Amino acid sequence: MDIIKINARPRPGTGKSYTRKARIAGWIPATYYGHNRVTQNVEIDALEFSTLVRTKKTGHLFDLGFKDEAVNSVAIIKEIQRDVIDRKKFLHIDFQHVNMNETVTVKIAVELTGLPVGVKDEGGILNHLAKTINVECLPVNIPEKIVVDVSSLKIGIDSCSGYFGTRCTDQRFRR
Repeated sequence: MDIIKINARPRPGTGKSYTRKARIAGWIPATYYGHNRVTQNVEIDALEFSTLVRTKKTGHLFDLGFKDEAVNSVAIIKEIQRDVIDRKKFLHIDFQHVNMNETVTVKIAVELTGLPVGVKDEGGILNHLAKTINVECLPVNIPEKIVVDVSSLKIGIDSCSGYFGTRCTDQRFRR
């Protein structure tokens, strides 16, 4: 998976007044935290982040580019808070630091391909219940999406597949 460089800077202020002014100026308030790290308040360029959301790259690794860090500032997005009325407006982002040698749990999109035999020949209906699933893997093994071929499914059969280096941690698929 690619590591995307994103324009970030330390956030000098906190509170409602400062964050409103930052959003008007084109910055999204964010938090950068991780294992054995001090939580850091940062700001992300709103225009750049909106482009990443439109191109569906929020599941990638992000390099926040802090120069004063002794280690890299690679992170994943843990949570995005949006405006209730205007969904294109972002209120806050949580970035979690990623150690490239430790496993992380991320949400991955599920894409179904093919026309099931149960739908085509037996008159069944295909339910795509899980649009995303939780996957645990090393940061270098994070898949962009999980593609499941359902063309051989019959009525009453379910499907769950694994990718190299990943493990499904979603409770809906535990047996």
